[in-house]
Amino acid sequence: CSQEVKDQYQSQASSDMVSVTTSIADVTAESRYSKGSSSDQTLADLTAFVSKSGANSAANSSLSIKQIQSADSALLKKAEKDASLSSSNKTLESVTGVLDFSVTVTDASQYGKIQSVAWVLPGTFTDTPIYLKKDKATGEFFDFAYDSTTGEGARWDASSKTMTVYVRDNGKYDWDDTDGVTRDPGFFAYQSTNSTPSPTPSPS
Repeated sequence: CSQEVKDQYQSQASSDMVSVTTSIADVTAESRYSKGSSSDQTLADLTAFVSKSGANSAANSSLSIKQIQSADSALLKKAEKDASLSSSNKTLESVTGVLDFSVTVTDASQYGKIQSVAWVLPGTFTDTPIYLKKDKATGEFFDFAYDSTTGEGARWDASSKTMTVYVRDNGKYDWDDTDGVTRDPGFFAYQSTNSTPSPTPSPS
């Protein structure tokens, strides 16, 4: 990640900072927050780290991230349907491909605790992002909005351009039953408002 990002967020991280270049396939699904790389693919650069704001503040953590699928138009349509986000005046657009990330902690006192990963989205981002998480049982996507009761979900901080995803180790949303390993596949997206053409003035 850039030195600027590292300087800004290093104090909040309990893991190394991981830079992710994620591809968004299919020009129909290009995000305006990505940088073009070819005619059929764009790339988005993000920085992620395990955040000290979670219960793991005293523990050293390691973070692993890999892209497992591009967010092409077919996947966006599926996610839109799965998460009941279909709207006549809004279109789901991807910020990243589908990312499979896992947090590993070696401190046994942190097993079963909520782990949090902060994602620094592109500085030009002006919309409100959502994190569409893949359901372990059904394979469907759903809007993993932050739930203050459970302390799990994805929470957006517009001032720092940071989306923090909170998942409990071995909880309902953890894809890995290993103690100390919290795994969570999903992708970042936003809903863009469709522009409506101006009505043609009636002849006077």
